[in-house]
Amino acid sequence: MRALIAILTVLAAVATSAALAQTWPNRPIKLIQAAAAGNSGDVAARLFAERLQRSVGQAVVVENIAGAAGLLGGQALARSAPDGYTLLFGSSATVVSANLFVKSVPYDLNKDFTAIANLIEVVPFMLTTGADQPYKTLAEIIAAAKSNPGKLAYGIEGSPQRLIGLLIAKRAGVDMVEVRYKASAQGIQDALSGRIQVMIASMAATDALVKAGKMRRIAVASAVRFPGFEDLATVNETLPGVVVDGQYYLIGPAGLPGDIVRRLNREGEAYVKDPEIIKRLLSVGLKMTPSAGTPESTAEHLRRERARWEQLTKEVGWVPE
Repeated sequence: MRALIAILTVLAAVATSAALAQTWPNRPIKLIQAAAAGNSGDVAARLFAERLQRSVGQAVVVENIAGAAGLLGGQALARSAPDGYTLLFGSSATVVSANLFVKSVPYDLNKDFTAIANLIEVVPFMLTTGADQPYKTLAEIIAAAKSNPGKLAYGIEGSPQRLIGLLIAKRAGVDMVEVRYKASAQGIQDALSGRIQVMIASMAATDALVKAGKMRRIAVASAVRFPGFEDLATVNETLPGVVVDGQYYLIGPAGLPGDIVRRLNREGEAYVKDPEIIKRLLSVGLKMTPSAGTPESTAEHLRRERARWEQLTKEVGWVPE
C-alpha cells in the first residue's frame, strides 16, 4: 500500500507539472531584480522582460526588491510557487557568493533554486588611481608596497572589492592599508586628493573621471581582458587566479517544471544572441555570454563558481559578517 501511494504521488506530481507546462503562461510573469532600479543589472533585466513578453504574449513585470546585498530578492524567489510566474534575474552576489559574505542567508543556495540560463558577464571591479599618481601597472603598485610596508593605501566599498584587495596583498606578499568607505564616491574623492593611492571600484563609478583625465585605470579583476577595455591588463596576468567577477543568471524557484525551464532556457539563448541587446548592454558595462547554455550546464557552472569563491575567501581567512 505504501509503495502504491508513493507511485500515485509521483504520477500526480508529473501530471500537475505537465498541465502547468501546457498552459504556461496564461497570466503575467514577475521577474525579480534584487537591486534598485536604474543600475546596469536593472537595464539588462528590463530588456530581457521586454523580449520575453513579446515571445510569450503575456506581460512580464520587473519587480525591484533591493536590500540586504541582494538577499531580499533571493528570499522572495525562494518563497514563491514553482509555477513559472516568478523568476529571478539574479546576480552572483545573490545566487553564488551570498553565504560567503553574509552570516545569515534566508535561503539555501543549493536547494531553493532552479538554474535556467547563464546570461551576462559583468565588467568586474577595477583598480584605479588618481592621474597624478606614478603607477601605470599593478606590478608598480606591488613594488611600491614592498618598498614601503604599511604605507600604500587602497579604498574599497563592498565585499567583492575588499576580497580583491586582500587577495592582491596575500598573493603578492605585501602589507597595504585597507580603507573602507560607505560609498565609492567618498573613496574616489580621497584617491583624487592623494589620501589613498588606489581605489577598487566599478567601471561606472570612475568612468567620467577617467574620461576627463583625472583618474587612471590600472587593472581589471576579470579572468581575461574585457571587450571595450582590451588595453587594460587583468590582475590575473600579474597574480594568476585572482579573479573576482560576476554574472547574471535566469533562476527559478526549486521544483520548477522541466518543460517551463527548457522553454525559458530557449528564451535566454535568444536573448544573448540578440545583436541590438548585445550592443545596448555593452554600453552599460555588460557582456553577453557566448551561449545561455543548458539548464544542466548552468547548474554545474553555479556549483563551480560557488566552490571557486569559497576557495578564494578561505585563502584570505574571510569571516562572513
